[in-house]
Amino acid sequence: MRMFVHFVVTVMIIMIIIATSSCHAFAQSDQPRPSGLPSDRDVVAFSNRAEGEMLSGLTDARPVMEGYFQRFVPKAKVGYALDMDRYVLGRFRWGNGPTVEDLLNYQSMAGENDVERSASDQRLLEGLLQIMVPDWKQLRPERYEYKFVKRDFLGAVRCLVYDVKALNSEDSGFVGRVYLEDRSWNIVRFTGINSNVDRLFSTLRCENSRFRIDSWRVNVAKNRWAPSYAYVEEVPPLDSPEMPVVKGQIRFWGYDRTDNQQQQQFTDVLLNESSTTVGGRKRQPPSPQQSQRLFEDQAEENVLARLHQARFLGAPGDVEKMLDQVVTNLIVTNKLVLGEPVHCRVLLTTPLEAFTVGNTIVISRGLIDVLPSESAIALVLAHQVAHNILGHRRVDTKLAFADVLRITDAELLAKLRFRHSASEEAAADAKAMEILAQSPYKDKASDGGLFIEALQARVKQLSNLIQPHFGEHVADAKGVVRNNDMLRTTPVFDEELPDQVAALPLGSKLLVNPWNGQIELVRSEPLAALALRERAELAVTPFMPFLDYLAAKSNLPKQPTVAERSTVPKPSNTIMQRPTRPAGSVVTRSVPPVKKRPS
Repeated sequence: MRMFVHFVVTVMIIMIIIATSSCHAFAQSDQPRPSGLPSDRDVVAFSNRAEGEMLSGLTDARPVMEGYFQRFVPKAKVGYALDMDRYVLGRFRWGNGPTVEDLLNYQSMAGENDVERSASDQRLLEGLLQIMVPDWKQLRPERYEYKFVKRDFLGAVRCLVYDVKALNSEDSGFVGRVYLEDRSWNIVRFTGINSNVDRLFSTLRCENSRFRIDSWRVNVAKNRWAPSYAYVEEVPPLDSPEMPVVKGQIRFWGYDRTDNQQQQQFTDVLLNESSTTVGGRKRQPPSPQQSQRLFEDQAEENVLARLHQARFLGAPGDVEKMLDQVVTNLIVTNKLVLGEPVHCRVLLTTPLEAFTVGNTIVISRGLIDVLPSESAIALVLAHQVAHNILGHRRVDTKLAFADVLRITDAELLAKLRFRHSASEEAAADAKAMEILAQSPYKDKASDGGLFIEALQARVKQLSNLIQPHFGEHVADAKGVVRNNDMLRTTPVFDEELPDQVAALPLGSKLLVNPWNGQIELVRSEPLAALALRERAELAVTPFMPFLDYLAAKSNLPKQPTVAERSTVPKPSNTIMQRPTRPAGSVVTRSVPPVKKRPS
């Protein structure tokens, strides 16, 4: 009997301990909880199930992961000045768990002097992995305490907001706030400290500072939200004096790419051969000169297809059409005659660069973001058009052989280059000024020159931002070209002048669709009377996207062939104006069903 009583007492004690632990997972809220909602216990269970499905969807995905960091030092009048920067680019993969490949450290290109930097970059990339989710083991109630805070809206998405922290103080993980949308209970935003991120980013921060993260997700399919944007900031103790701080922007895109799809996409483009008959009659063989152009067109087509397949190049859309219109304005007003139409594409990465592949001008997202006006964009495009007019080499014909580009993405970044000699660059600069002088942008041509001068003044501080992947430096990094024609009519750059805006912050104009990498314009209301500290020229700033549920589905635009890109838009003077309505959700194409994550 005594043993039975002892057994019953033991069971009761265990049940009390379990019940007490379960209660600890849900702390008492300071705010009244709205009626009609599921219990906290159910909300947390629903959220963890949705998070598990999101993680399962990552097993086949191969998104690009990009991180750009800047250090700011205190400075009178302007608040903070740029001091240095770092840049990393990787590819997400799922092996036995989440991993990341460094795309900027191709093994055959790295020397002994790169070993230390490579190890540091790998730590930063592993930090980006930790920023994708608050905790790869999930925020389960047996490990985390939840405290209801409030109901809130992020754009058009209604959310329940919870503060969370680990039940075990020794358990490394996430401490902060999570936002759960109230339809399928996905985490759409989380802010706070991730101990793994702080450890991996430790080489960037001061010893007594901590990194805070603010990570956002975008709805890419029904009930599916993908990690898309994140902002990180070094936060020193509250009582510390002013000191240098590091801030960074992280982006993820290209979830539609899988290892099984990538080669098929490239092959589909390369096999898009035209018919050998026209109107029932056999086509006449081209002349030797025509054959040369067709061979160069094939090289151009191969390059664009390979860059798109790697998700370095965005699919053509409205932004590309607007850039095409600027090019048309330059060509028509100068009465230029080109052998073939010139079109534009957007490189999805942050570093500032522009280059020409055949008859396609490629300009990076980061460069479009920071150029202050349409006239400044016209300057960059005029320089590339000038290369075409002057007969500089369009594209290396070895790229017409498809097998040349069947290399890894890292090798592509290490070896594919589109550059000109210093003499050709100087000639293109001079010709670009002639083109602008006869264009609709002639009255504001100094906008572009002022931008170049502002960039030139920060070459040492922004060495990673101005380091191109494929093309040429936008700034004269090595001081080779002096007294450039583009700078002669430009006001002297002074960052303390209240009315002189030489450049915009990164992320000012374009959004990257996290699913397929398509570019769309940021639709935000510009602020009037900006203070000097708010201008943030060429700087990273926090993300505040307008979240919304996916309202429409559209197929990824077909990759056009060179022959199909022949429509030239009419001249216009109203291109690339900043829109005025609030930003909406990103329109994406449908996605395959989520697969279960392997155990």
